[in-house]
Amino acid sequence: MSLSIALQNALSGLQANEAMIQVIANNVTNANVEGYTRKIAQPTSVTVAGEGRGVELGDLNRVVDERLLADLRTTLSTLGDARAQNFYYERIMNQFGTLTNDAALGATIADLATAMQGLAISPDSSAHRNEVVSAAVALARQLNEMSQHIQTLRFDADRDITAKIKLINTELEKIADLNASIQSSQALGESTANLEDLRDRALANISELIDIRFFKRTSGEIVVTLPDGRVLADKVAHPLSHTPAGALTPDITYAGGGIGPIMSGPNDITAGIKSGELGGIIQARDTILPNLQAQIDMLTQMLRDQMNALHNAGTSRPPPNTLTGTRSFALPASDTITFSAAVRIAVVDASGNFVAHYDLAAGTYTVKQIETLIDTNLSGFATASTSTGGPLSIAADKSTNGIAIVDLASQTVTHTDGTTTYSGFSNYFGLNDLFVTPSRVQGDSISNLAALIQVRSDIVSDPARLARGALISTTAPAPKAGELAVALGDASIIQSLADKFLEDLQFAAIGGLPFTATTLASYASEILSTTAISAASAEKTALFKQTLFEELSFRNDSISGVNIDEELRNMVLYENAYAATARVIQVVDDLFDILLQLGA
Repeated sequence: MSLSIALQNALSGLQANEAMIQVIANNVTNANVEGYTRKIAQPTSVTVAGEGRGVELGDLNRVVDERLLADLRTTLSTLGDARAQNFYYERIMNQFGTLTNDAALGATIADLATAMQGLAISPDSSAHRNEVVSAAVALARQLNEMSQHIQTLRFDADRDITAKIKLINTELEKIADLNASIQSSQALGESTANLEDLRDRALANISELIDIRFFKRTSGEIVVTLPDGRVLADKVAHPLSHTPAGALTPDITYAGGGIGPIMSGPNDITAGIKSGELGGIIQARDTILPNLQAQIDMLTQMLRDQMNALHNAGTSRPPPNTLTGTRSFALPASDTITFSAAVRIAVVDASGNFVAHYDLAAGTYTVKQIETLIDTNLSGFATASTSTGGPLSIAADKSTNGIAIVDLASQTVTHTDGTTTYSGFSNYFGLNDLFVTPSRVQGDSISNLAALIQVRSDIVSDPARLARGALISTTAPAPKAGELAVALGDASIIQSLADKFLEDLQFAAIGGLPFTATTLASYASEILSTTAISAASAEKTALFKQTLFEELSFRNDSISGVNIDEELRNMVLYENAYAATARVIQVVDDLFDILLQLGA
């Protein structure tokens, strides 16, 4: 071997060792950079015509396990889903409290039951009346606030979807740009390792937000798709879009078209997003929160209808001057109803005595006919009125008198549709409701009832209008003017209201809760208990997914991460090799000097 070849070999070794030292130094420098993978470049010997011609450094490559990376991204996607659901469950539980919390919904219902029982013991106590009204107002307000909180969470979730889509689109743009850079570098024979690290980081960020698939082309670029094959990024990004709702109520849903879809180009992909933070947020907005709302609305409906049926069967003492229904009629002159028993409509004075009365016989009538019969038979004492699109109203002509109504037997009222039935004449018209839901009456959709329920405003203003007793319903002999109509101390109605809280009521299956027969307070506790169980499950799932992700991350880091101790050992190895190679060059240089001297 000539000295020139030896020198050439030594120089190539010097350059290769220097390059490897630079690779190792770069690994150590970036050891704590998220997403950085260990780089290696294997030196290979060069042979020309069967003779060694030194070494050259191979391509700079990343140390990665692609299959493990794929598993890691899938786990990251399910972790994002679990985290999102857990986040919204935590916010639900922060608002609704626990079963042992005195402010929990079941406790508020129990407070109303206790207040009503107290009034039943002392029906003429103004303090007890005030307690009942205060407890009823507190219960209605709590239902309002719970509904409002649920819709606020849904609104926040919808806005959060828009924010997550913006992040996804940013990462898709990065991938498209990196694809172009990688393709160009690969074509020029340059290393793409660091660019691939950046691209993998963008893929991980997207995976946490939405479930994706991808494959690599021979050109070096990757194609990112949704599970159904729709392309999100290749040479260019294909962004997602979503227009957030301006406001949300229980009646505004994605399924109903009130919430804008998530679009990929012209295609609605909302239903296909099953994982990632985006999938978890969609689950919260469209399933978890609406189910909870439906359960609360069911409770509200039962509370309103059960309380109103009993309150309408009674009256205050003295009765209110005017009773105005909550059920409106589009065409009073043709809207026909049928009731199975006679009903007594009485004018009562401030002392609780009859002034006049009219017993409306059972039968089929239009609303207008009922108005006319009352006007005719109580002429000079009371006036009934109806209007197109409005309710039935009955008022005593004298301001010091009031109106009281009682069914003279078990009463079934058949609605204008000819099939739906209700209990009680006054209850059907809503003439003496305790709880009202403006624009919604018994038989209407229960959606949004919790947001609407309130105690009737005139009862809030004057708790004396609470029904405690009932109008006397004897028919033989017929009552006369001046006789007792509403007994002082009659607590029959308020007692029945208090007892209703002890009764097992039948709640239809709704929002994930099965059919159940239980009390109002127990159903409220069931809602909270079921939600708490789901919240605990979501938390456990998130913790499990986090543990799994950390385990896979550890395994990935053990392969792709930089081990500083190992890198420093390699650096010492290559530094020694560098020094040895430099020594070879020195020896060759000395030999050249000797040859030159000999030649001289």
